[in-house]
Amino acid sequence: MLQHDDFTVYETSAIATYIDEAFEKPALQPKDARDRARMHQWMSSVNSYYYTYMIYHVTHERLVFPRLGIASDEKVVAHALPKVEVGLQVLERQLGHGKPYLLGADLTLADFYLVPCTFSFSLTEEGKAMYPKYPGFCRWRETMEALPTVQRFRASLPPRAPIEHAREWAVSHRPKY
Repeated sequence: MLQHDDFTVYETSAIATYIDEAFEKPALQPKDARDRARMHQWMSSVNSYYYTYMIYHVTHERLVFPRLGIASDEKVVAHALPKVEVGLQVLERQLGHGKPYLLGADLTLADFYLVPCTFSFSLTEEGKAMYPKYPGFCRWRETMEALPTVQRFRASLPPRAPIEHAREWAVSHRPKY
């Protein structure tokens, strides 16, 4: 949720678009309608696939739940890993030809959308094993993690601690396989 003066908005895509349009540039949305459509296509893919499998299905099972004393559900992880692998293959096809960003030469909201789930997944043993197979994707991650805005954000984060309210996620968010 974002509150700016008397305006409140929620949902990541609405917040990101608002910030890009309401504050000083550089703009993170392409001017060309087709490029903007591609950006939104990537953002939707992150919401629908990458975040779901990398975060809900693997990172929660490997990092979040165990810190709360909740056992990982191996069926959830096993179901997600082939889907994560497909997602990484798609990213490699997109980024493997020397493109610095998802849409080519220009940084967009889509790139920032992908950062959180790919960062969190990189902390899992599965992420550490999978990522080296995708050099174009790894170059993109290095580029994104080196951005001053990403570095300032990372430096502002508190130390990782158990997420107490995630106890209910084990019931409400965990798929049944």
